[in-house]
Amino acid sequence: MKRIASTLALFAFLSAAATGAQPVAAGLQPLASGDGGGGLSEIEVLVPPAISAGAVAALFLGSFFEFGSETWFTLGTCAVGQVPLFFVDPLEGLLVAGASGGFYAASNSLQDTPEGEAFAPFAYTGIMQMTMYSTYAAYRDLRVRAERGIFDDGWRKGTPGRVAMAGFAEMVQQPDRLDGSWKPYSFAELFFSPLDGDNWTDPLFWEIAVVGTVRPLVTNSWDSSVFTTGRAYVGGWEVHPLLAIPVMAAVFYLESSLVGVAEESHFRGFLYEEAGRNYGGWYAKLFDCLYFPAVHVPQEIGMEYDTGTIALDFIQRSASTFILDLVYDAGGLKHSVAAHTLIDFTLLFSTWLMRAGEPQTSIEDFLTLVPPLSVGYVYAY
Repeated sequence: MKRIASTLALFAFLSAAATGAQPVAAGLQPLASGDGGGGLSEIEVLVPPAISAGAVAALFLGSFFEFGSETWFTLGTCAVGQVPLFFVDPLEGLLVAGASGGFYAASNSLQDTPEGEAFAPFAYTGIMQMTMYSTYAAYRDLRVRAERGIFDDGWRKGTPGRVAMAGFAEMVQQPDRLDGSWKPYSFAELFFSPLDGDNWTDPLFWEIAVVGTVRPLVTNSWDSSVFTTGRAYVGGWEVHPLLAIPVMAAVFYLESSLVGVAEESHFRGFLYEEAGRNYGGWYAKLFDCLYFPAVHVPQEIGMEYDTGTIALDFIQRSASTFILDLVYDAGGLKHSVAAHTLIDFTLLFSTWLMRAGEPQTSIEDFLTLVPPLSVGYVYAY
């Protein structure tokens, strides 16, 4: 039990460290559309995050090969992906590297403990999540220094997500409190975005909360639930339910928020943003809905999923990506991070409640319900 407590403390410390950082962009006032804070050219802005994004793609594609699951390949590729941020903002680059090292240490500690082994992949994937975030951090810090007029986010004004949100606000005769324009968000702003009340003015958030909570309740047996057994297990440790439930809520929020920040900042905050800026919203959605599912296919092949499962997961990921693109259109990166976090948190926490009456010996005990969510965690082990 001491190890899970220390791991929770480590998650909190790493989150606080990243939250307390004041990266270059976060120290600036949000800029109006099309404004720039310096004189960097477009190529100077895009090359560093593109290198980082290439390293992330290599992590996924490496799954085709035997070395793709080796620790040296994961750590080395993540290190390459984090290097550009050091040249853009050394302080935040150091914090990202330090957080990655902390996640690796927590993973090893849990892996050596039978009762905590189920949690080890949560910590291990934190290394990759920090690399994804570093892509956006480098892009954000460089974009605010770009020559004026290069980066105009006007492409988002007519997108379906932005139009739908404005129409909903008009229908209910309430002000549209979401702003779809580009802003240089800090890690802290993104990490705590689900707690921002403005996000909950979007009716989609209430649907996510209800569906994500109810789905595990109707797709799992109640025989192993906390409610039926009156017991609660945190991994292999039995803990009183009144303590276990808030502890796991905190753990799953930290994990879900980290994943939401990382994946949204990488896929929406950089890749989708640049595709939309250059080619328009619909082409950006087509790219995003194909690229995001495609990079997961090598992992599923490595896990020996059958063709039907891979195809179904591809479709599911495409659908969820399209929804998150619409959310990004409506309220920007902060809004899509909040939605992604909410999706993961409700599914993880509700699933745990339905299975926590028995010990969890594998990460699959948490994630079998949602195969697309499980791949990134299971493959590492």
